[in-house]
Amino acid sequence: MIALVRDHASGELVCASEDLEVHVYFQRGRIAWATDASRPLAFTRHLLEHTRIDTDTYRELLETCRREKRPLGETLVSWGVATLDEVRDALRLQIDMAVERIRSAGPAQTLFLRRPSQFEGYDTRLTFELDDILAGVTEKTASNEGNESVAHGDASRPERITEVRLIVAETARRTDIERIRASLDGLEWVERLDGTTLVESSPPSPGAVTAPRVPADVAARTLLDGAQLVALRLAGATLAGVHLPSGQSLWCQVAAETTVGAIVTSLASLLPTPAEATTFAPPPSGELWMSACADTSLGPTTREFLERCPEIHGVLVLDGSKTVLGIGRSSISAESFHTLVSVRGSALTLANAIESAGHEASAAELSPRRLMSAEADYVLFATELGHHGSGRLVWIALDRACSKGLGWGYLTSLGRQLSNLWRTEAA
Repeated sequence: MIALVRDHASGELVCASEDLEVHVYFQRGRIAWATDASRPLAFTRHLLEHTRIDTDTYRELLETCRREKRPLGETLVSWGVATLDEVRDALRLQIDMAVERIRSAGPAQTLFLRRPSQFEGYDTRLTFELDDILAGVTEKTASNEGNESVAHGDASRPERITEVRLIVAETARRTDIERIRASLDGLEWVERLDGTTLVESSPPSPGAVTAPRVPADVAARTLLDGAQLVALRLAGATLAGVHLPSGQSLWCQVAAETTVGAIVTSLASLLPTPAEATTFAPPPSGELWMSACADTSLGPTTREFLERCPEIHGVLVLDGSKTVLGIGRSSISAESFHTLVSVRGSALTLANAIESAGHEASAAELSPRRLMSAEADYVLFATELGHHGSGRLVWIALDRACSKGLGWGYLTSLGRQLSNLWRTEAA
């Protein structure tokens, strides 16, 4: 490791023995991060215990970074979900533990894989000097678990290619319901509707019941009202649906352990593939519109956030049925935005009726309620601020060309800022 520092090397150092597997990643002689296979959760646990990131948001962003090959630490900082110092503390913990593991493990085989181009763009603020690590590692304890480690299979091997082709061929022969059942963990039920009439259900409804499990009013206010795809995160479960090319719809309820991102990805696979991929084009500069602001303290923060995030067309903040604040660009009209939010918001309220007593969250807990709906012109995201049942919701309209993970990140960041402002006022 000292030799790699002197060489200003970039790449991955692998240290392995019968009871050791540690990977240390270097960027121009500085340590960027490290992984210890025996302790796989220290980075995540440190973030969840020492920041205000909730588990659902973290899992959503982690899955987004894996799918889009984004660096997790940089993404957490750039999307405002964690501060630079919070991410550095979590990285330092996992690096300290990995280096201490190498020092205490005895003889091991080592291999260095030079990858200068792969690590060239990594943010140097999230890297560390080896001398600092070695000086402080003996003062650290090993009481926390290790770091976040993800194993990736080699999809380039011939046998793996054959396996993938067989899976694709088998998937094409499945019905929509079979495809969803095969692709989603934690699936409680899935059903296909024609309008609000039940066509098919798995598992079948108990007894002779032929009514759909999806409340008719929820379907009427989402997929039957122009939404292409919708996911409603409730206490203990997620209710989600997609508008099928046949004109029918597919709905499912999935346990809370499965992230909304995984559910949306699975349902989106049933949609037609667009003729060409769209790319985000920044909206033309211009004055933002603002609707009647019932709480002037939220205005500057929300306006500043919108100005820094060109992917967002508009923001609405509601307290129950009262509009607290609305700010948007010329690309979205205040009237249409308010109207759509009113309809989708009523669907979220109606969906709460399907929560069983076992799923119901305590009023003292942070609210799990969120909504995402893919609309014709943008993607809507909403979250309930503060505690469960507060009735305070923040809505953002994100450009359709952008990653949905970016939407969740923006929603979490803005929601946290507004919650802090409300909490300060209440105090």
